[in-house]
Amino acid sequence: MIALLASVALAAMDPSVEQDLRCIGVFAIAASRNEEMSAGEQAGITGAMMFYLGRIEGHEPEFHLQDSLTELLQSPSYLKGLPEEAKRCGAEMMAKGKELTDLGNAMQQAGREEVPGGK
Repeated sequence: MIALLASVALAAMDPSVEQDLRCIGVFAIAASRNEEMSAGEQAGITGAMMFYLGRIEGHEPEFHLQDSLTELLQSPSYLKGLPEEAKRCGAEMMAKGKELTDLGNAMQQAGREEVPGGK
């Protein structure tokens, strides 16, 4: 019965919000399964979760993460598809990381060009 209610609640969710919630689930599971994570890995997982939560709250400011995430993590179909979800979410984070790196490089270059004698 709980699984049925979870699937109904998830089905009623905005598709983009559900996709972002699925990524939060991926990173939550990764964090809970790896007790020997470095501080950098922990920060990366936290950052990824905050990124996706920010996107969700941008669409639904009153979003209840705990309830929704609990429902998702109890869904057998979600857990079965976890490897595919992890690939999708990882690829999204890699693309966003590249975008931010490229932006940082462009900003550094712009700063050098504006400062006479800049390095």
